[in-house]
Amino acid sequence: MDATPLVIGIVGGMSPESTGTYYKRIVERHRAERGDHAYPRVVIASVTFATYLEWQHAGKWERIGRALEQELQSLKSAGAEFALIGANTMHKALPSIRPALPVLSVLDAQRNLRDLRREALQAALDLQIAIADLEEIIGDDLR
Repeated sequence: MDATPLVIGIVGGMSPESTGTYYKRIVERHRAERGDHAYPRVVIASVTFATYLEWQHAGKWERIGRALEQELQSLKSAGAEFALIGANTMHKALPSIRPALPVLSVLDAQRNLRDLRREALQAALDLQIAIADLEEIIGDDLR
């Protein structure tokens, strides 16, 4: 067991189901990888979803960003080393804030998937071109 356990922060409450799912998956992943019950410490800052929903519908993304900054600072003060936000839509405010600690973002994950997809498509296209070139050089012997 590590001398200093990892501390994960979750801004939750915007979707209690997602918050619970994140926590459950952290524990399940730990069990699968380590086979013990020394899970990382998880600190949850539970917010009032109605307030965030009101701001979202009013287009007050700056206000959402300021509130998220405050919650992330609270998580850092509680010892969190990085954080998650337990609701996809609220990630929209992340690019405009200065979080007190690193935030694992679905926006980054989506960008990474898009980049991987683009690279895979380019590799497939390159392969098709290479096969066409070989067919032209070798002719019907390739089939």
